[in-house]
Amino acid sequence: MTIPTLVANYQKKATATRLKVTYAKFMQIKNLSQTEEKDYNGLGLKKCLMNNSNEDTKNNCAKFFVENYILPNMRVSRNYGYIKMSDYGFPNYKNLNGEYDSHGNLYYASEKYVLLLSDGSVVSLHAGGVYDSTNSYGLIIGIDINGNKGPNVVGKDLFFMAYYPESNTIDMLGMRHSSLTQADRDDLAEICYLGDTISSRWCGAVIKLDNWTISDDYPWN
Repeated sequence: MTIPTLVANYQKKATATRLKVTYAKFMQIKNLSQTEEKDYNGLGLKKCLMNNSNEDTKNNCAKFFVENYILPNMRVSRNYGYIKMSDYGFPNYKNLNGEYDSHGNLYYASEKYVLLLSDGSVVSLHAGGVYDSTNSYGLIIGIDINGNKGPNVVGKDLFFMAYYPESNTIDMLGMRHSSLTQADRDDLAEICYLGDTISSRWCGAVIKLDNWTISDDYPWN
């Protein structure tokens, strides 16, 4: 193998491993929260998200999730609260096609609830459409697995999870899309590999379905 190939293989393995670890942390959070009487089985969060008529309500849902799910169960180095990330030095992300994110860049253009975890990863949250069958909002959870370090590309170091109200579960974004009878790897890969702004957000689901590996056909370069 050439040196660039070896480097790319190392980067892909490290990325997939880090994403798997982060995913496991969120699975643990959900399991712990389900035992709390104040939010039994996620009903508090579901009710909040189903009442999504205005921006303040949607913001309160993300805040509710942070306070009741993340802060008690994960090590947080800094709680930014709601910020416009461009005001705090966070980068403007590109998609897998090498173009800057044009869809109101989740990490740049508008306010999100932002946390810096003790492992150096950055989590941003907002209420938005997750396209399950409830037609209510879910939570979109952006995770930059290495903070502000490069490459700052959706699908390489920035990945997306979601809280799905219908099933009261957290999973990679795209895993419970209502247009899919089940999460089909090839269907998700076809979307991810388009590499544009929206499609790149589904790539974490492909990595999960590939057993936490990044395949040779993945649009890494």
